[in-house]
Amino acid sequence: MIKKRICSAIIALAMVASVSPSFTTGFFTNAVSSTASKTDSNYTIPQLNIQAKSIPALDSFKFVSDMKLGINLGNTFDAVSDDGKVTNEMDLESYWCGIKTTKAMIDTMKAAGFTTLRLPVSWHNHVDENYNISKQWLDRVQEVLDYAINDGMYVILNVHHDNSEKFMYPDSAHYAQSEKYMTTIWSQLSDRFKDYNNKLIFETMNEPRMVGSKYEWWIDENDASCKDALDCINKLNQASVDTIRKSGGNNADRYIMVPGYDASYSSAVSDLFKLPTDTAQNKLIVSVHGYLPYHFALESSTSATSVSTFDIDKDTGEIDTMVNALYNKFISKNVPVVLGEFASLHKNNLQDRTDLAAYFIAATKSVGITSCWWDNNAFKSGETMGLLDRSTCTWKYPTIVEALNAYKGSSDTITIPVAPVDNRTAVEGKVVTTSTGTELQFPEAIGDKVRLSATLKNGANFANGCLAFNVKYEGSDYWVAFGWEASASGDVEASLKTPSAAVNTSKLDASGNGEKVTDENVLAALAAICQSQTTASLQYWWASDSAGNGLTPPANYAEITAAAILKKAEESTTGTTATQASTSSETTTSTTTNTTGSIVYGDANNDGKVDISDVVAVRRYLVNGTVYNLSDDGKKASDVQGNGDGINAQDAVAIQQLVFGTITSLPIK
Repeated sequence: MIKKRICSAIIALAMVASVSPSFTTGFFTNAVSSTASKTDSNYTIPQLNIQAKSIPALDSFKFVSDMKLGINLGNTFDAVSDDGKVTNEMDLESYWCGIKTTKAMIDTMKAAGFTTLRLPVSWHNHVDENYNISKQWLDRVQEVLDYAINDGMYVILNVHHDNSEKFMYPDSAHYAQSEKYMTTIWSQLSDRFKDYNNKLIFETMNEPRMVGSKYEWWIDENDASCKDALDCINKLNQASVDTIRKSGGNNADRYIMVPGYDASYSSAVSDLFKLPTDTAQNKLIVSVHGYLPYHFALESSTSATSVSTFDIDKDTGEIDTMVNALYNKFISKNVPVVLGEFASLHKNNLQDRTDLAAYFIAATKSVGITSCWWDNNAFKSGETMGLLDRSTCTWKYPTIVEALNAYKGSSDTITIPVAPVDNRTAVEGKVVTTSTGTELQFPEAIGDKVRLSATLKNGANFANGCLAFNVKYEGSDYWVAFGWEASASGDVEASLKTPSAAVNTSKLDASGNGEKVTDENVLAALAAICQSQTTASLQYWWASDSAGNGLTPPANYAEITAAAILKKAEESTTGTTATQASTSSETTTSTTTNTTGSIVYGDANNDGKVDISDVVAVRRYLVNGTVYNLSDDGKKASDVQGNGDGINAQDAVAIQQLVFGTITSLPIK
């Protein structure tokens, strides 16, 4: 399943001290037609009309309202490797999500109506013994943060998966160390970003909890260890806020988000949760998460109690309870709330997920809460929660994106580039057990996509692995792998377009490990060679249960029972632009001219237009320019990224982005 895992938490409700605020009121209604989504006529966005509650007329609530709609760059900078498998810290960015972040990805999010980016970052794999953060890691985080800031987005920067006894652990036995870790990290982040304006928001922690205990995902307020944990979280929030405030610059009055135990709303409304005292007035925001209803939104489809339907007339109780509790405890008392994570798993239930997305935004907006979808690169194969396919900068489920926009409370023009229709025919292969392991055998060349039939068993609800190849390229031997993932029994896909890993086994270090391949042209060449093969080795890498615990050996918990080549047929590419108005939505399409003199930038094959065939032409040229050469005009037209530096893989990506509508013109200088 997803690397991000949360279970429901249930504790008592309570309240904070009250202040007599002034209020604004109104209705919160939908902003698109209720008859059909503009990106997919098979699905509809529900008609909702929710009475908005009184919202305090304070700058802090206007600030949260202006954040509008958020999305997480999940499974990216929050990825960790505590088992030593990742030796280069910079590889962690793509360790879970499979791809490095580009400006085009963030541009795509902004264009689709997301005005807030939550940037989860785990720091403990990037610090020395004194908790000093690696310069190259912090530089890279800042680079991606700047993509969003330069797009005019709000950004939430946090401390994410650092919750362990070695770094931050909320109990008295580890408090001194935890406070040192948190204040050292926040001192460095505060100093680095102190000159950024208030569109940069700091979030002290992510889901602080007693990891590994029976109370990891819920608390008993009568239990001494739970009381201690809640007290430690209060103190860590206070220490973090104090550190940020005293750092100077714009941090003196920057907005800061603070969570309760495991960031559940129920822990936040507990009497045991205390907001920090603050030298700035009305600049604290309560941070909560809400994967609700739990059995629909987060529980794996392999569970007996999993639910795949969401009925707006019957199934909103958990959401309504959360919204009302947060309103009564905080919002009505002048304290704003941001819901940093929510989403739902894909269970072949797109209409239900669309309905949930619309209702969740409408319900939270009706009490002044801005919410952020948990998105974590979707579509290597088995991912079931993400919306954005980062490899193509297109939206896998555009209907959900429209539903999220429909109730965010403003009129915007949104652009939702949709993944090209990929009509393929299946050519069945065989799964064969050999003396050296399991092998997939096919009657013809594999091509760029394989369908695998996966069975999860013995309590597993996630497994992954790869199709592996041993090939030769330019006189060297390479091991090349293409990953697959399964979060439930059924069909998953493995893409052979870009290797998940590639190693030059002809170049060994002192430990006998091959040299990792990073050159994009070599990776493209290796992918092309692998696509021409008729057999592949099948490997199992990892399996886990519903709590995220590893199950070994993984082959005992997952089995690939069948495999088929998915042969490419004719593809069509669709990009949509939808205007979100107060009563209706309009879809338009447009074309962009990218002509300078006689050159049509992007037209690699000189046919007078820019389409997916030009992307293919550039990639073929990069793999083997002798066999797949371009004309002189084609070469000039293909040099579109960093115009003048020659043709490389980034040029192919830029042309693809133009085709999908992510960018509007070429060249990019």
